[in-house]
Amino acid sequence: MARPKKAIKRTREVKVRYTSFEYVFIEKAADQHGLSKAEFVRDKSLSHRLKPRLSVEEADLFHQLTDVAGSLRELAKKTSERELITLQIIKTLEGVHEVIDKLK
Repeated sequence: MARPKKAIKRTREVKVRYTSFEYVFIEKAADQHGLSKAEFVRDKSLSHRLKPRLSVEEADLFHQLTDVAGSLRELAKKTSERELITLQIIKTLEGVHEVIDKLK
């Protein structure tokens, strides 16, 4: 009995090179899932969600947020040394909230 024809025929291909380690990983993972290497790679590549790159504005906000995080670390260190700097802490937290609001 002949194989039934596929409803959708795949006619395009993408060539990818792997290191020996990556290839063995794919072979084992495909085998564990009961798939061919091609099916495994296709399923993984089509179902995987990539995060888009940050826009220039988002990257700037991210840098601002990391600066604020550094300031918070310094304040936490000083606070743990018994130097309470409540005004600086409040200003820093307000800055964090502003940046978070912009990222939303």
